[in-house]
Amino acid sequence: TTCRVWAEKDYCEVETPKSKGMFDSLIKHMRNNIEAPLEISEMAKLAGFSEAYFCTVFKENFGMSPGQYIQNLKLNKAKEYMLYSDLNITQIAFNIGFQSLHYFSRFFKKHEGISPQKYMYKVKNNLFIELIDGIEDKYSKQI
Repeated sequence: TTCRVWAEKDYCEVETPKSKGMFDSLIKHMRNNIEAPLEISEMAKLAGFSEAYFCTVFKENFGMSPGQYIQNLKLNKAKEYMLYSDLNITQIAFNIGFQSLHYFSRFFKKHEGISPQKYMYKVKNNLFIELIDGIEDKYSKQI
């Protein structure tokens, strides 16, 4: 699809991506640098777009703004750390780029509805219960 852009009497045609493929390297960059502050202006520059156009095209392709996408990446990475690591909440917060444990806790609770501490306790307890149930099922079938 071709999109026409007008800017102060200058006219140019910009090719709008038909798939998310053009964002692959940018998404990889976001994931690999989740602990760093990810500026929208810097991502736009990496993609070769103005900031406004980048936000528009990103939202058309992903259904959310780049900022929301980054928040989702951080949230999913935090949950991954909670499930698969022995890091505490403070370490997790700093590993995904939060400078304040308080701000991370508010961010997490806003998106998940519970505090990070309660979430971590819940997922680790459920994992343990599922493991025990799986072991009991295995042995009960053998009897």
